Amino acid sequence: RHSEDRPLPEDHQANSDRIDGAVAVVTIHRSKGLQFPVVICPYLWQAPGASRGGGAPLGCRWQPANAAQPHLDLHLDRRWGVGYAARSQELAAEQAEAERLAYVAMTRAEHLLVLAWGPVAQQGASPLLPWLFPEEPLAAPDHDPLEGISALEWRRRLEQQLEQRALPVRLIDPPPAPGEVHFADSNGAPPLALGPVPLHPFDRRWGRASYTSWTHGAPQPGRPVLAAGLAPQSLDEGRDTLDPSAELEETLVGGVAPAEGAVPGPKWPDNGPLADFPRGAAAGDCLHRILEGLDYSIPWQLDSVGEQVQAELRRAGFTSQPLEPLLAGLEQVRLTPFGGPLGGLRLADLAAGQWLNEMNFDLTLGSVRAEALAAAFADHPGGAFAADYANQVAQLPIASRGFLTGSIDLLFQAPDPAGRGRWWVLDWKSNWLGRRDSTGRPLACGPSHYGSGAMTTLMAANHYPLQAHLYLVALHRYLGWRCPNYQPELDLGGYAYVFLRGAPGPVALQESDAGNQDIPGMVVECPPLARLLALDRALAAPECRP
Repeated sequence: RHSEDRPLPEDHQANSDRIDGAVAVVTIHRSKGLQFPVVICPYLWQAPGASRGGGAPLGCRWQPANAAQPHLDLHLDRRWGVGYAARSQELAAEQAEAERLAYVAMTRAEHLLVLAWGPVAQQGASPLLPWLFPEEPLAAPDHDPLEGISALEWRRRLEQQLEQRALPVRLIDPPPAPGEVHFADSNGAPPLALGPVPLHPFDRRWGRASYTSWTHGAPQPGRPVLAAGLAPQSLDEGRDTLDPSAELEETLVGGVAPAEGAVPGPKWPDNGPLADFPRGAAAGDCLHRILEGLDYSIPWQLDSVGEQVQAELRRAGFTSQPLEPLLAGLEQVRLTPFGGPLGGLRLADLAAGQWLNEMNFDLTLGSVRAEALAAAFADHPGGAFAADYANQVAQLPIASRGFLTGSIDLLFQAPDPAGRGRWWVLDWKSNWLGRRDSTGRPLACGPSHYGSGAMTTLMAANHYPLQAHLYLVALHRYLGWRCPNYQPELDLGGYAYVFLRGAPGPVALQESDAGNQDIPGMVVECPPLARLLALDRALAAPECRP
C-alpha cells in the first residue's frame, strides 16, 4: 500500500495466460468491462462514508446564490436547517455513487456471485439494502433502517423477499466463531432424511475424449502421472497443444548410441538457440502461438516478426527472455528440411494456401476400447511404431463413446515423387532432451541430442504415435468431406513431428538418399494406409461404419 505506483506487468493483465488460473483482487472501477467466472464482493454491505464515522462534522455544499455566482456554504451543525439539508444532499450523492458501483461489481460474474450482508447498525445506507428490501425506507442523516429490528426478523424478511421476487439467491450463514454455539427452533419441522441413493455409478464413458485424456488421464506402468499438471480443459476439451511430457525428459539424456558398424553421420551441435528457453506447458503454448501466427514464406528476423513474437512473450509472462536466440531458433526450424519421405522440403518452401493452422475437430465415436486401437497397429505392421507399440496402446484405459476432440497444429500439402499434392499433419513439440550434470543441472541441449533413437523412444513413451494416427484419421475424414474425388491412397500423406529445440537449420541432402537421411528434431513417417483405415473403423459410430 505504501510502495510507489508501478506499471502492471503484461503477464498480470486480463489478456494474459496466467489470468485464467489466478485470483484477481481489483477495485470496482478497474473491473468495469471485465468478466470473471466467480466474483466475491465482501464489502458491499458497508455504507458509504461509514469509515468516516458517519460523515464529516461540517455540513457543506455548493450553494448557488444566483445562477451566475455559486458559493460554498459551511455549517457546523448537521442536525437542522441548511446543515441538515447539506448533509442530506451529500448522503444522497454518496448513496447514488455506491449504487452505481454496486451495479458494476454485481454484473462482473459469469457463473457465481458471492455477497456478504448483515443487519449491522449504522450501515443502513449500504447499496445492498434497497436491492434486498426495496420497500424499506432509505437511510437519512437521522434515520438508520437497521436499528430497532432483530437479526431474526431481518432474516425472515429477507427470505420472504427472495421467495416473492423469485431471486436465484441462496443464503449461506457464516460459520460460528470458535466456542460459539447457535441454537435454532425447528418449529416442528420433520427430521431430515436421506433421499434415494443411486445404485450404479454414473456412466462417464459417453462424452468428449481426446488423445490427452486417453493417454494422460490415468497412471500407466512405468510412467509418471502427468494429468495433475494439466488444466481441466486439456483433458475434457481436447486441447492437445500443451506439452505434458516435460517430466520424462530426464530419462532420455544424450540420445542413443549408433549401432556397431554403422556409418557415423554428421557431427551435430550440442547446443541450439532454444536450449535455454523455458520448459513446461506455458512455454509450449507460447511457442505454439508464435508459430501459428507466423508466415513461413518470409525470414523470421527481428525487423519482420520481432514485435509479433515479443507480444506473445509478454502474454505468456516471459518478458525477460532474450528475443534474438528465440528468433534464431525459430528460423532454424523454418529452414530445416524434413527428411524422410519429405526429403529436402522445408517450412520455408510452403506457399500461401498450402497450409492450415490449428484445425479443430470433433469426430463421432462409437464404443471405443484400447484393444481395438491396438489391433490396428498389430494387424498392419510397418514403420517405427507397429507390433511393439501395439502392446503399449492395449494397456491404455480407453473406454469412450461420443466425440473425439482435438486440434491439429498444422496441415500442409507437399508433392509426392509423382508431383501429386498430398496432405500431411504436423505437430510442434518443445520437449527438452539435453544433457545434465550429476546434480541434474542442464548443461546442453541441441541437435546432437535429438537423434532418431532418442525421439522414437520419447514418442513411444508419450503415445505421440497414437496422437499422430488419430490426427491422420481426422484429416482423412476431413478430406473425404471437402475434396471432390478424394482418394486416400493418392491424397493422404503422413505425419511430421518437429522437436523445436533439435532443429539444426539448413542441411545439405544428397539426392541419392534424400528420402532416407534422418534429420535431428524431425520425425517423419507415412504409416500404412490399411492401419489408418482400420483405426477409422474402430473409432466410427456403428451407423457410420461401412
